[in-house]
Amino acid sequence: MSDAASPFSFDPPPSEQASQSPRRVASFWRRFFAFFIDGIIVAVLGFLIGLFFFDDLARLGPWARFVGFLILLPYFTLFESRIGDGQSIGKRLLGIKVVNSQGESISLEESLLRYSIFAIPVFLNSLALPITRTPWFINPLLAILIFGVGGSTLYLLIFNRNTRQGLHDLALGTYVVEAGQTGPVAMGNIWKFHWFILGSLVFVLILTATILERKIAGLGVFPQLLQDVGLVESMSGVQRAGAQDLHQSNFGTNAHERFLVITVFVTPESANGPAFADEVAKNILSNDRIAAQYDRLRIVITCGYDLGFASGWRSNSFVHTPAEWNERIAGLS
Repeated sequence: MSDAASPFSFDPPPSEQASQSPRRVASFWRRFFAFFIDGIIVAVLGFLIGLFFFDDLARLGPWARFVGFLILLPYFTLFESRIGDGQSIGKRLLGIKVVNSQGESISLEESLLRYSIFAIPVFLNSLALPITRTPWFINPLLAILIFGVGGSTLYLLIFNRNTRQGLHDLALGTYVVEAGQTGPVAMGNIWKFHWFILGSLVFVLILTATILERKIAGLGVFPQLLQDVGLVESMSGVQRAGAQDLHQSNFGTNAHERFLVITVFVTPESANGPAFADEVAKNILSNDRIAAQYDRLRIVITCGYDLGFASGWRSNSFVHTPAEWNERIAGLS
C-alpha cells in the first residue's frame, strides 16, 4: 500500500493550522520598549499640559501626581480594552496586545482595574510629601504599596518567564501576547518559589527602610536639619521643604566651606524669590542655634509641578554668609 498523501485530504491549510496554535506570551523586552514608546507620548502630552496650566498644577503640590494618574487613565484604559483592541500605541507598534486567557480583548471595567493596580505604585513612588505634616503611618503604607505591589510586579515581569504576568495581570487573569495570532493563550505555570523570593525581598526592604529611617533620625546634625524643615514647612505658602548639610572644598587653594542648604517648594503666589528667601533665612537664623556656624546659608526657592510622567520647575538660589543674611534681615524690621 502506498504511503503517498491522498489528493482528497481534508486537513486545514497551514495558515489555519497556525491560527489554532496557542498564542505566545510577549517577551519582557517587547513590553519594555512598548512602555518606553508610550512614556515618550505621554511625556509630550504632560509637557503641553504643563505649558498651559503651570500655575494651576504648581498649586497642587504633591497632589499633582493624582492628576497625572487621572490624565493617563483614559489613554491606557481605553486603548488596552476591547475598545482599542488591547493595544496602546506602544503595544501596537511592537506587535503585542492585552488579552484574557481565551485570547479575547478585555472589557473597559477590567482594563480600568488593571491600569489602577499597575499605576498606583508607580505614581506613589517618589511622592514628595511634607516631612513634618505627614502622619507617621503614611510612610509604611507607601512602602507596602511601592515595594510590595510595584516591586512585585516588576520582579514578576522580569523573572516570571512562563507567563510574564505582573500582579495587575494576575489579578485580572490577563496576558500580554503577540498580536499576530488568535485563539487561547499558551498558559504556563508560575514557579511557586517566586512567591517565597518576593515575600522575603519585600520584608527585607521594608524592614531595612524602617531601621535606616530610625537610625538616621538620630545621627549628627540630622535632628537639627529636621527641626529646620519643620520651621520652614510651618510658614504660609510652603508646600514642603528640605535641608542639607553640605561641605565644599577647593582643591586648588585647600579652602573648605560648610553650607546649610534649605530648599523650599512654594505656591506660585509665594514665589517672590528674594523677599521670601529673606523670610526663610530670618526664620532659620532666629531659631536654629547652630545656623550661624555655617560659612554660607543657601536658600533655594522652587515652584513647579510633578505629574509623575512629566514635571516642570522654576528655581532661584540665594547664597549669603550668616552675617550677610542678618544684615538683610535687619532691614526687614
